[in-house]
Amino acid sequence: MNIFKKILKKLAKASLPIFSFDNNELNFQIDSNDMLSYKIENFDFKTRHDPYVLDGYTIKTRDIFVEHIKLESDSSWNGEAYGIFKSFIKDKLNLKNMQLLKEMQFENYTFTIYNINDEYILYFIHIFEMNKNTFLIDTKGDLFNTIISALDETYVDVYKNENKTEVNFDVSLIKANGIFSYFGHMHG
Repeated sequence: MNIFKKILKKLAKASLPIFSFDNNELNFQIDSNDMLSYKIENFDFKTRHDPYVLDGYTIKTRDIFVEHIKLESDSSWNGEAYGIFKSFIKDKLNLKNMQLLKEMQFENYTFTIYNINDEYILYFIHIFEMNKNTFLIDTKGDLFNTIISALDETYVDVYKNENKTEVNFDVSLIKANGIFSYFGHMHG
């Protein structure tokens, strides 16, 4: 009977998306039973198109940037997705230095905190599923801390009093893919 319960739990977890955006809410799967919703207001939503992307968009608020990329089943990244994203952001925002301060992983989530140019802190979140990658940057740390605290009740943000900034994230990996080939058809 325990094996049957474990199988049902795995199936239930597999059927829930790890991340979704519905009705002005960013939704995050915390465990097989719980989703965390984070309401956003005054946002700019842009659908993004590329021949290798099944579903793609960016969302931009004053403090949060999201790029969601679901590749076609016959497409793949031409490198490690999160590394490509971080390099892309560093290049597009002309950042001289991104010093890693902290990195934590929980199942389908990677949380990282960077000191940027010895001037301010940026919070990054990478959510990964089969053929789906969602990248979030949180300039204030509110969303970052809300999600990570739901995953780890003992988490304390030791960087909460560090300098923060506002950044205009008018960028997209999907939009730039035609030039830089971040992803494409699988070879085989």
